Amino acid sequence: MGSRAAKVTMEANRNILVVDTDAFIAYVDEDDAHAEKTITILEACVEQEMILLYPTTVIVEAVTTLQRRLRKPFLAQKIVDEVKAQQFLIEPVTQEIIETAATLFRPDGSKHNTLFDAVVATIAKKTNARAVFSFDAWYKTQGLSLASDVF
Repeated sequence: MGSRAAKVTMEANRNILVVDTDAFIAYVDEDDAHAEKTITILEACVEQEMILLYPTTVIVEAVTTLQRRLRKPFLAQKIVDEVKAQQFLIEPVTQEIIETAATLFRPDGSKHNTLFDAVVATIAKKTNARAVFSFDAWYKTQGLSLASDVF
C-alpha cells in the first residue's frame, strides 16, 4: 500500500493521500468490510501516481488493533516487516502536530473522533493533501476530502 520515498516537505502537494488506520487495516485484512473498496481506490492511486503518507500514529494504531482487538498477529507482523523494509512513507508526529491535533480533538464527542484521527487531519492539512484515505466521515467536518469521494 505504499512505496519507499523521500520525506514529504511542507510544500503543498495535491498528489498526497494521508492514510488513516481504517483504510490501512482494510488493505492488509481481506475480511475487512472495506477491503474491496480499498483495493479499487489503491488501483486508482497507482494510475494517478498518488503519494500515500502514513502518520507514525497510524502504523502504531493499526498494528495494535490487528494484534489485540482483531486477534490477527500475523497481519500485525506483516505491517512491522514492511516498516522494517521501508515500504511506507512515514510522517513523523512532532510536538507541533500533537499540539495542533489537540485543538481538533473533542473527547466528549463521537467515539470515532479520536486523537489519532485528529493527528491524521492535522497532517492532511499541513501537507495540503488531496484527501484522507479513510472511510470516516468525520474528516469531512474538518474540511477534508475522503479518497472514496475523489476516486
